[in-house]
Amino acid sequence: MTTPDVRNLDPFDAPVPGEGMTAPKESRVWEKPAQFSKPKDAIDFVVGKIDSDESTKDEMLNLMTTGVPIESLTNTISFTGFTEGKWTPDVAELIKLPIASYLIGLAVNNNIDATVFNKSPEERDESPVEDYNRMMAATRPEEFESMLNNTRMEEEELNTAMEDDNMREQQEMENQLPQDLGGFMPRREVV
Repeated sequence: MTTPDVRNLDPFDAPVPGEGMTAPKESRVWEKPAQFSKPKDAIDFVVGKIDSDESTKDEMLNLMTTGVPIESLTNTISFTGFTEGKWTPDVAELIKLPIASYLIGLAVNNNIDATVFNKSPEERDESPVEDYNRMMAATRPEEFESMLNNTRMEEEELNTAMEDDNMREQQEMENQLPQDLGGFMPRREVV
């Protein structure tokens, strides 16, 4: 996924000043008070909705079985409720932990080995990059080889720069040590 370049954005693709005041008053969700102002009421609503509707409960269980992290489900539930005007952003954040606990209990009760947290970028599988490299090596071998050579040269330059920095630091540390005064048991000058 590439990020759009700012230079390619349309400067006229923006709301017209005052456009927000053209809709009828309180016709938008965020202009009305939230349906639930207390986190406990919002939690009861979510749990009740999942427990009362078997298809919703089955969908949650199926998602957890397939490996969708409970953290993702919880974030989706809290954000969706906010966008629908069910609760405020503060309540959306406060209900995340209890909803996650409920979903974990639901998984345990149904013998599902659920994933609780989303993976960090370091833990994610980088296989798409490997797949792209494999495809490029097969379809454009010259460009692939050129890319590999450039990468190797950059790594060598970086290693050389790091070695130079390490040597310089070691030399500075040695220069800061007190000088040897000589003798049978050499002593260092006390500073």
